[in-house]
Amino acid sequence: MSNPADGFRRIAIRLILISLITAAAVGVYLWYNFNARSRLLLIMPEQTQWFAHLQTRQARHHLESLPGMKKAPAFLDSLSRELSSSAAFKGLADAGEPGIALMSDALVFATPSGWFWGLSLSSEARFAEFLAKQYQAGRTGAVIDKSQYSYVRLAQREVFLAYKYKAMVLYVPRDTAASISEVEKGLAAVFSGEPSEFLQRKEVQALYQGEPDFVFYDAASTQHCFSVFFDQPKARVQSAAKNPVSPLRFFANAEKGFPSSKLDLRPERWLNEQNQISSGDYANLLLGWVWERLSLWNEQAGTSRE
Repeated sequence: MSNPADGFRRIAIRLILISLITAAAVGVYLWYNFNARSRLLLIMPEQTQWFAHLQTRQARHHLESLPGMKKAPAFLDSLSRELSSSAAFKGLADAGEPGIALMSDALVFATPSGWFWGLSLSSEARFAEFLAKQYQAGRTGAVIDKSQYSYVRLAQREVFLAYKYKAMVLYVPRDTAASISEVEKGLAAVFSGEPSEFLQRKEVQALYQGEPDFVFYDAASTQHCFSVFFDQPKARVQSAAKNPVSPLRFFANAEKGFPSSKLDLRPERWLNEQNQISSGDYANLLLGWVWERLSLWNEQAGTSRE
């Protein structure tokens, strides 16, 4: 006959082992979520053609640590705070009211269906409440709930706002006459909920070596993809290309779809003789570009662009 004490001891040992394994799993989970890159990147589908990713919090830390840098460049302190001051967001009590993460990374990417501007959400519930207020104010259509995501159309333009999985995107269809079914197909690719192997591509992974502050990837020209670091007075550009890439190349390429842009991209204004640009200037130029994309939310902005 077995000793009851032995049975109790075995049960106790099992419970201890389960507790240790659970604690280790929780520890790994917390470590991963604290140290991993923004989960916002996970919304990019396999057919992503190009993307630009600003690691906002890290960039802010690097820029504020530079000698002589008294404050972070304009807009970088909080994209959400800048959102709250725009016409499309007027009437907000505070910057956190829309449920947008105050220090969200900024992600712009394109697929065959159009281009997307993404931010992380701190609260889907608050964002849903915000959209309801926008509808009541006549700035958007009613919220359309799909099984994979929810979206609204901005008033008087073919621009859409969708969210799910703690992420939101501003979506501009490539075809300005796209049908609703085509719009929903484009959004479904982003909010599929299925893992994409896009981020596992060797050329994409290589761009994140050394933890850069900004990354630009173009599937059509992988040799000219590059990363930018703001941890030194002059922005460091890292590229796989044999010839150095101009720090302004991203803007020159990206502006092709936005002919009415007001950004001054003359190299002589930004670059020195060594083709260098200061980290602060690059951040301001970059955020100016991001802000122009965001202006499509503003009810004072022009008509949607291809």
